[in-house]
Amino acid sequence: MISIDSTQLRSCGSRQRVAGGLGRCALILALVGSASACSVSYHARNAEDYRQATRALLESKQSDFTTCYDGVLKATPDAKGTVAVSFVVEEDSGKITTPKSLPESTAPEALQACVVNGLNGLALDPPDARKGLATMTFDFTRG
Repeated sequence: MISIDSTQLRSCGSRQRVAGGLGRCALILALVGSASACSVSYHARNAEDYRQATRALLESKQSDFTTCYDGVLKATPDAKGTVAVSFVVEEDSGKITTPKSLPESTAPEALQACVVNGLNGLALDPPDARKGLATMTFDFTRG
């Protein structure tokens, strides 16, 4: 079972606590930058909307992460743990860039690599006018 839940949000130096949905996960999202003066349409989400949009985007990969976890379980039946990742959501394009597993991750390396690779190519649609810096933790347990 993969648990994903956003429990914290930090935006522009303030801190809000929000209730989670699917399980345990920390998503810390800081918005930086300003709106672009282009003719392309971008959202200027508030901090809560940005958190929810990013969480929904990551949840869209849950079946891929489950498939990867099932593969890891075949090789290591007792595999479990957390994968903490950080990444940037680029302004104007909404693309997730520079995803990386953090040292506090406890899941097997193969699972960490799967999550990091799964984040590549994702993008908020429509994109936001501001850059987002995020950290998210996924819990992987049999269940």
